[in-house]
Order: sequence, then C-alpha cells, then structure tokens
Amino acid sequence: MKSKIALTFLVAALLLILPSTASAGLKSKTTKLADASLSGTITTCEPQVVSSRQTVRLPGKATGVRYSGPRVGQSYELDFDPAANPELASWDAEVTKVLAKRRGARYTTTLTLTINPPTDCAARLRGPADWSLELEVGAKFGMKPKDRFYGFMADFEGDRQNSSVTGNYHSLEFRDRLGLSTRYKVCANGIFGSQCWRRSTNDSGRSSIEASLAINDRIGQGVLRWYVGGKLVARFRYELRSEGV
Repeated sequence: MKSKIALTFLVAALLLILPSTASAGLKSKTTKLADASLSGTITTCEPQVVSSRQTVRLPGKATGVRYSGPRVGQSYELDFDPAANPELASWDAEVTKVLAKRRGARYTTTLTLTINPPTDCAARLRGPADWSLELEVGAKFGMKPKDRFYGFMADFEGDRQNSSVTGNYHSLEFRDRLGLSTRYKVCANGIFGSQCWRRSTNDSGRSSIEASLAINDRIGQGVLRWYVGGKLVARFRYELRSEGV
C-alpha cells in the first residue's frame, strides 16, 4: 500500500515538474535568422571598425519581437587562410554596437565590430591579410493562436474548397505560420456525427490528411475544427452535395 502511495506521489510530482507539451505548443517562439557575412583586409596594426546590416522578413502578425544574435562585448576569432597567413590565427573582433529595428514585416539589424590586433602584430603581419567572419543574427518572435494557425479543406490540386460533391478528393490542410512541428487534432463534424484525426505538422509547419473516404459520407453542411493543446485554434465550414445533384 505504501509503495502505491509513493508511486502516485512520484507521478504527480513529475506532472508538476515536466513542461506541458500541449500548452508549450501555443506559446512557442521561433527565430528568424540571417547570415551576417563580414570580410576585409588587414594591412596595418591599427584597430579597425566594420559594420554589417541584415534584414529578415517576419510574419505580418508576429508578436513579442526581440533581437537574437551576438551581444555587445562578445568576441569572435577572425578566419584567415592558414596556408597564406600561418601567423594570424589569434586576431579577434569584438561586438561594440548592436542596432535592431522593426518596420512592418521587416526586421533590420546592424552589427558594429572592432578588430583588435594582438600586441605582437608588427612581428606577425608580413603583408595584406584577407579575413572573413560569419555570424547569425535575427529576431525571436511568437504569434497569437488565431493568427498563427489556420486550416481548410482542399481538392486534389491543393486549392481551398468550401463546397464540393461526393466522390471528389478531399484533404484536410493545417498550417502553422511559425513553421514549427506541432501536434494537433482535427475533427470533422456533420449530420452523421464526428470523426477525429491526430497528426503533427512537419518542420515547415504544414500537414495534409487525405480524408476522402470519411468526408464523402457526410452529405450536407459540416465544420472542421483543429485543436492544439486541447484548445480550438482554427475552424472551416464546408458543404458536401451528392454527386448526382
């Protein structure tokens, strides 16, 4: 009896500690990144200042947008051609300024870095040295469920259809505009009751269920409802007519 009580307590404790995958799906953030490609040539032992500007496109209704990328004070080692410049492996570039601004669906970031030569630069630098540096910058953001998810019924060509006839091809399409893999449930409700399917979107946030056999039995008006984490996130009304009508 004691062992059963202890086991029950342990399970309850784990449920409190472990994150809820379903609710986390609605609150998920994603990151939109772009490569910041910097390059130049070192010819003297004086510090150099370089800047790089990147623009990434966000979903129109993205919320909670904030900068994602290198921060002021972080240092990065420059890449040189080791065959041409075997003595220049320890040169660093320090991030000295970060600017990030959103304008509509565009999020622009500007990085400023200062290249700091080592103390023994004069002994190492024998001639012009080309360098490069790759960084990832961008934005983290989320979306409200009503803006993030949408679903519809489609024909064989993938086109949205609110009205169709029995015998046609029908697929249940679901999209996550954040482009994440999201577990969901979709239910088809009509005059003959309801039927549900459980699936996950792919890594691009897309899912398609071939449901012709199930849908073709539902002559009349019906509603498709999609749920994530037990919450209704999308709905789609359709009408199915008999093939002979």
